[in-house]
Amino acid sequence: MIKSNFSVTINAPIEKVWEKLIDITNWASWHPTVSNINLNETTIRSGTAFSYNYQKTKLKADVLEVVPFRLFNFKSTAKGDTGINTCSIL
Repeated sequence: MIKSNFSVTINAPIEKVWEKLIDITNWASWHPTVSNINLNETTIRSGTAFSYNYQKTKLKADVLEVVPFRLFNFKSTAKGDTGINTCSIL
């Protein structure tokens, strides 16, 4: 399993940050290495599946946990490797 950690400070209300974070279909508008997002559901919840390209790699993803305005956790898989992505709002 691949694991990495980083943090960023965003000078915006929590509600605005959360809105951008869970708007998966528009990640490419603020994340320059993300493209080709496919999501067939309108509600983001545990079990929601989606796919996206990160740089030039196609990833399949599943939402693991959502705690509104606090936590968005998803698993991404590509070429046999799996990574857990945890986005926490503090």
